[in-house]
Amino acid sequence: MSIPQRLARIARHKLNEVREHIARLDEVMAHRELELEQQRQQQEHARRELQDTLQGGGSVRPVMPPRGGGAPVLRSPQEIAGGAAPAPQSAVPGTQGDPLVYHYRLLGVEPGSDFSVVRAAYNRLSARCDPARFPAGSAEEQEARRIRERLEASYRALRDALDPTARRFGLLDFDAPRTSS
Repeated sequence: MSIPQRLARIARHKLNEVREHIARLDEVMAHRELELEQQRQQQEHARRELQDTLQGGGSVRPVMPPRGGGAPVLRSPQEIAGGAAPAPQSAVPGTQGDPLVYHYRLLGVEPGSDFSVVRAAYNRLSARCDPARFPAGSAEEQEARRIRERLEASYRALRDALDPTARRFGLLDFDAPRTSS
């Protein structure tokens, strides 16, 4: 096997590693979004239940059945007025409330890492997914482009959040040089 063939094989392997990492992360985030939607539905149901109870003056009303199914839970107006049941814990630890966690994980760094760590991870992954490493027009090149676009989007989101000067610099509108006539 020639050296270019070996290098192409290594590049394909590294691209597959990044692709698998992103696929696993997408599954975790889809699961988290489903949990958040269920939580929103439960909160809305509790809000409607409270309004109905306060307007109708009923004594006890059934609530949404538990997640595993079964009979609905009965709560009194005082329990309803006391607030909704505590929200279930997310299956993804440390992700509640932080919209940047997805981007940190996509780049393979710990949530809360500083910008220099994020930049180093982005540069490392970006080099792995460089479309120029693959034959022009190949499926691997197209996949590398898609992965690199996702990496760049995550990097920009983290850059904007962690490095305010970079964000402000990106918002500047420079005038074209003036020519004297």
